[in-house]
Order: sequence, then C-alpha cells, then structure tokens
Amino acid sequence: MIRSERTTAVTVRNAYKRYTPSSVILMGLDMTVQKGSIYGLLGPSGCGKTTLLSCIVGRQTLDSGFLNVIFSDKRQVGYMPQDINLSSEMTIMEALIFYGRIYMMEPSMIHLKAKELINFLELPPGDRIISNCSGGQQRRVSMAVTLIHDPDLLILDEPTVGLDPVLCESIMEFLVQLATVRGKTIIITTHYIEEAKNSNMIGLMRGGVLLAEESPQKLMEKYHCEHLEDVFLILSERQENDSFKTKPYPPIEKPDAPFPTKAYFTWKRFKTQFDKNWTWMYRNWAVTLFVCLVPTITMYLACIHDINSMVTRPIAVVVPESLNCSSDFKRIRPCLPDMDFACHYIQILRMEYPVEVYHNEKIADYSGKKGLVVGVISIKENFTESIMERLEKQGDTPKNIVDLGIMEVSLDMTIPIHALLITRRTYNALIKLLQEICIACDISVKWTHIPIANQEPVYGNSGLKLINTYLGAIVCPFVFYITFVYTSTALMMEKSSGLLERNQIAGLTLLEIIVAQIVVQFFVLTAQNICIFSVIYGMFDINNSGHFYNIYIITFFCELLGMAYGIFLALLMEKETMVSYVGIGTMLSSFLLCGCLWPIEGQHWLLSLFGKIVPLTYCTKAYFEVSMRGRALEDVPMAIVTPFVGIAFFVLLSVILCKMKIIVV
Repeated sequence: MIRSERTTAVTVRNAYKRYTPSSVILMGLDMTVQKGSIYGLLGPSGCGKTTLLSCIVGRQTLDSGFLNVIFSDKRQVGYMPQDINLSSEMTIMEALIFYGRIYMMEPSMIHLKAKELINFLELPPGDRIISNCSGGQQRRVSMAVTLIHDPDLLILDEPTVGLDPVLCESIMEFLVQLATVRGKTIIITTHYIEEAKNSNMIGLMRGGVLLAEESPQKLMEKYHCEHLEDVFLILSERQENDSFKTKPYPPIEKPDAPFPTKAYFTWKRFKTQFDKNWTWMYRNWAVTLFVCLVPTITMYLACIHDINSMVTRPIAVVVPESLNCSSDFKRIRPCLPDMDFACHYIQILRMEYPVEVYHNEKIADYSGKKGLVVGVISIKENFTESIMERLEKQGDTPKNIVDLGIMEVSLDMTIPIHALLITRRTYNALIKLLQEICIACDISVKWTHIPIANQEPVYGNSGLKLINTYLGAIVCPFVFYITFVYTSTALMMEKSSGLLERNQIAGLTLLEIIVAQIVVQFFVLTAQNICIFSVIYGMFDINNSGHFYNIYIITFFCELLGMAYGIFLALLMEKETMVSYVGIGTMLSSFLLCGCLWPIEGQHWLLSLFGKIVPLTYCTKAYFEVSMRGRALEDVPMAIVTPFVGIAFFVLLSVILCKMKIIVV
C-alpha cells in the first residue's frame, strides 16, 4: 500500500462511486484528514457521507480514485455506524466483551474498559438486554462498542442523534480530549452544522463532492459569514450554477483495499462468534424448539395417517328384503352355524370396516353417488344355498347356481389406492367366510384359494404400511427445507440488522461467521434428527431393512445441502421476504420432483428431466432402497455424490459472490 506523510491519516483523491449508471454517489471527491485532529463531514442526507465512510473502513471499494489510510490494521479503527447494528438479544456487558474479544483484547482489559465506558456514557447496568434499552441508550452502547479497544482512528456516523444535549456536550469534550491529548484521529459525520464547530477541519459535502475543506473559523472569515449555515448556502448556490459542467465518469479502476485481510480464519474470533450464536440459541429457545419439533410433528402425522386410516366412509351391503339377520336361520346343512352366509359375511367385514346394510339397491347406488358410502356390495337371493352347493359340487355346479353366488361390487375409483384397500378387505372377508364354512362342514380348504397365490414378499413383509414407500420422499425434502430456513434466517437477521457489516468491519471474516453458524447448527440438527428418528423407528416401529447409520448419513447430506443453499441465498438476496419466497418455491418443487406428491415413475418425461438434476431425488430413492431393501451406501452412491456436488456448487457460488464483492447487505 502506498504511504502518505505521517501527518495525514486519511487521503482521498478523485474518488468516484456509483451503484447504477444513473445513481452516482461520489463524483471526483477529494478529502484530507490530518492525524490527531477532528474532521467534521457535513452534508444533507443522501449526499454520500455514509458511502464514503464505508470505503474508508474497507466495507466498499471505490470505482476509481486514490484512497490511503496510514493505519494498516482493522483493530486500529473504531467505526460507529449510523444505525445501532448490535445484537439485541445480548446484554450491554456481553456486547462490549464480544467486540473486545474480536479486537483481541485481554479479558481483564475488556472488563476494565467496559466499566469505564458504562460510567462515562451513563449507560444502564451491564446486565440489561440491549433490546430493553431506549433508543438513546442503544446509541450510547454503540458508541461504547466503538471505543472499547481504544482505536487510533475513530469514524462516527451521526453519533449524537437522539442523545441528551448535556451528554452530547460531554461526549464532544471527550472526543476533543482524545484528539488533542492522545493524538487520536476522529471523523464525524452529521447534518447538524452547529455540531461541527469543535472540529479542527470540516468538509462541506453535497451531491457527492466536497464543496469546501477548511477549519470552521477560516470558512466563515473567507465568505464573510457569521454562521456555517450561510457558508454552506453560498457554496450550494455556486454548485447549482456550475451543475451543467458535468464530468464524464472515468473507467472502472478499483484501488486496493485499505485494510487487506491478513488471516481469513483465527480460532479466537471464531470462538467469539460461536459463543454469541450459542447465547442467541438458548435465549431464543422457542425458535430452537420450533426447528426441532416441526419436523418431528410432521413425521408423527405422516406415520399415524397411514392407508388403513385414510378411508372412513362405510361400505354399503345390499341384501334381499326377506333377509333378517336378527331372526333365526333355517339351516340347510347340519354343519352350518345359525346364521345366513350374507349376515355372517357382514359380521366378518365389520371387524375390519364400517358397514351400512341396505335392502334397496337403487338407494344404495344413490348413496354412493352422493359420496355417503365408498362402495356398494350386492348379495342376491339364495346366496347361502348357492355358495354351499358350489363348495360341494365344485366344477359340476350349474351356471345358474354360480350366478346366484356372485357378489357384485362397485367402488368409488376417485382415489385408486382407496379402492384397492376396499377390494382387499372385501376379498379377505369373503375368504375368511368360506374357510370357516369349509372347516365346519369338513370340506377341503384348498377350494377357497384362487389360482394366483400371494407369497411372502421378496423385500420387507406383507404387513408393510404405505408410509414405508414414501417415507424418504418426506424426510429428505423436509430436513433440507428446515435446515435451509434456519441457516438463511440466521444470516439474514445479521444482514438486515447491520450486524454482519459491523462485525466484518471490526475484523470478523465471512468464513468465521459462516463456520460458527454451521457448528452451532450441528447441535440443533443432532437434536432434530434424534427426535425425528425416535418417532419414525421408535414410536411407530416403521420397517427398516438396512443399517440405521446409512439412513442417517443420507439424511445428514440432505441437511448439509440445505445449509449450503441457505448460505448462498442469504448472501445473494437483499431481503428476508425474497429468501422466504425462494424457499417456499424450493420446498414445493422438492416435494413434487422427489416423489412425495407425484411418484417419480409416473412423472411426465419432461418433468422427470428436472428431477434428475435435483440431488434430493437421488437421496429419496436411496432412502427407499436402504430402508426397504436393505441396500448399503455402496449400492446407492448417487445419494452421496449428488448432494456433495450440490454442496460444492453452492459453496463455489458463495465464494464467487464474496470475491466479486456483490453481496447485498
């Protein structure tokens, strides 16, 4: 870095800065701040004061021009932003200790300086939560944080806004003492011109340029004015008259950063940020509990709402009007029970499903069309005699007898899986009836079997629940989404509150901030996974044919992918609402493409192409293969490869954003 004379602390020459071609903030600005002096930067709101200070502290870079600061270490700079930009959940003492640790101060010195500043700035007790302080008290806490490490260069952006006039006067006297006695360099911005009279040098700024740069007394003498307001008015009028002489915007040639990063990661700063995040987590225990319980409750509802509880409407059974199940039954064979076969069948079916008995088929059909019943079973006259004769005569049974023994079934096919369930239950009830008859009348039970035999499944067992088939399509996208929300929200809260900017100016690197957040989140994820899997495999005993650690690893990689995605969006997006919109869209797309709302095998070929580039699709398939078929991770390598590629992709994009310095703060 080029060094100027020792007497000049900050030098800015021909500085240009704009955010868009039509929004030029700095236009050829020149500024000189002498070491050991107070420099008052005056100007209306929106003239570029805060942008200029951001460039001086290294938060932003000029598009063109020269910027030199004689101090090479961020710990030599104390920056008080215009807003509070402090963690509202911390106490006053915790905030002072936090920044003292970032500045690598000794613990004893931190406590000593903190007590001095609390007394001098008339702050509330150190154990007071910052959010419980008034606006003026919070600004004083912000100033105390700026002064905690005794910096050589103090940059104060609107430091006295909202403060008591008596306290403002004592603060200004303190700043004058720092400059004259201890040789500190102080830059103060304000739009209250009278506040700048104590400055050794003032710069009158308007429209991105300095109109004048002199001591207050010399300016008033030069323009024959008694007040600085009159001087500023004269210079503003001259600028308006010369405004038609606009200079062309120079080509982009960004100067070197005034405070280059010496170490991207240090243990002390990381530990400081980790402790702050941990404090936030247990103070906001409701948020942490929400992150753990929402997926747990979701999994509970998914497991308890299985196919066996999906269909609640009764099924209609139409029997002849002459049939009365409550009256005595005239046995047609001595071996038969005292009950008609139709009544016996209804009794068996009711053990598994609610039944409504009808004597009129038209009324039953009307109930089916109205959705009052899920299906209609019609049993004809002489059903008992027909069934008995078929069992006895087998293949020699006349056709008219066979027709009398047929049950006609019509079902609501709106939801095919419901219809399949009802078909299975009605069939099982009929098989049980026939088997009981065969056993009672000494007839071979084999005649009740259909030619196609249902053997034991190759994978799993015949008692599997529906949840087994789509559990992975719920778990993988959901843990991805919850982790994404937690990560992006935590970082966006620091961005929107200005805490991220202030911490980076103080010396924290983005790497330290992100790693500290990830480590804290590992503890939350561990608790979350314990709750989820305790419900799935503990409370409901869902089938798992594979090793549990394989399922855990698949889930863990989905969570890591959610972290990387959350970090990327938090760095890219400007507002929390934008992150929320993208998150909701991502969640719905994930549930659609991964097989939860739409089975992968039944998707349109064009939609399935998008599903193949989503890592969660492979994680969902792998979860099914491991839990249902007992596969190892070696058999489903894409469950690890695709999330890893996705993580690397989002990390790379995040690094590019940081290198290009296009992070929206």
